[in-house]
Amino acid sequence: MKLLNKKQKNNAGFSLVELIVVIAIMVVLVAVLAPLFTKYIESSRRSTDVQNANSIAEGVLADVADNATWYQSYTDGTRTKVVAGTPSAVKDTPTAKGDAVSKGGDFYFVYTKSDNNCKVFIDNDTTYNLAEEGVAGTSDSDPGSGAQGYKNK
Repeated sequence: MKLLNKKQKNNAGFSLVELIVVIAIMVVLVAVLAPLFTKYIESSRRSTDVQNANSIAEGVLADVADNATWYQSYTDGTRTKVVAGTPSAVKDTPTAKGDAVSKGGDFYFVYTKSDNNCKVFIDNDTTYNLAEEGVAGTSDSDPGSGAQGYKNK
């Protein structure tokens, strides 16, 4: 009879202290990992910009080889905005994804006939020729040149 009258303890759930500890651990993990994820996202955006620049440069060189309509009236060394159809391989007008120079900025190219070279820049910033590989910098104050410098800025 004593067993029937005794209240049974219900251990079916978690205690409040256990839940608070788990939430605190999750908050610490988010605080540590969030900056890393944003860094990786920005790195991915900059890599996309470099790939777009390489595609633009290849398109310009292909159009030059084919003597495209826009190229026939092109003045050597002119800074030209990349829009859909110029070069002809570009279907949509691209904009910069990364924020190293100008997020949402326009791509521009400069083709030089004498050395058959195409440089690609974002907006008015000619610091980074995204169409060349470049070299990685030695410090935070010197990110490097070309695509490597743009990625490391």
